[in-house]
Amino acid sequence: MYLLAKFGMEYESRTTLEKITDASQVQMLTEALLAEKTKFELAENDAMMVHAVYGKRSANGEDSGATVFGHHTWWLTTETRVLSHTREVVADHAGARYMMRPDFLLNFFTLAPSMAQVRRTYQHLFPSTLGLELSRRMNSTVVRQILDELKEAENYDEARRLSVMSRSADRIKSDFRRRHIRSLNPIKPVTQWTSGD
Repeated sequence: MYLLAKFGMEYESRTTLEKITDASQVQMLTEALLAEKTKFELAENDAMMVHAVYGKRSANGEDSGATVFGHHTWWLTTETRVLSHTREVVADHAGARYMMRPDFLLNFFTLAPSMAQVRRTYQHLFPSTLGLELSRRMNSTVVRQILDELKEAENYDEARRLSVMSRSADRIKSDFRRRHIRSLNPIKPVTQWTSGD
């Protein structure tokens, strides 16, 4: 109850989840997951959660992802065996992932500064000191990529910037391989950090 009250999380009953999912899709995924699970109930629960995330997003109008923070509805779990069975499901939802890494949420709650702290830091450090620190610690290819992307983003209208930021936020939340640590763009070849980190 603490998490529900403190962070505005919601508990969803199984009855509610069944109303927002397609039973035939849940059944198909359940059957695929049985190879990985020891019990039918475990496979069915995982299949239900996958499809419930998309059902809840649809019910809440989250399909557009039109906020800088991306989607609001996620399945918070360390369960990763289901990922290999859900590639088609993700593709059917325009590549929007359904699972959030717990360490992302933990880092967000413990490391997120207050808005006042962010404003003060921006006013005093950015871009001079922070830019120098980033460039000193990062591979020069990554620094050039950041500068190129910043220059390109200046030409975007506000709606396009919002869309790009939303997609990037969702990608980082669900990146179980943590490719974002090594590269800004997981589609391009991975760029390693220098030995300073």
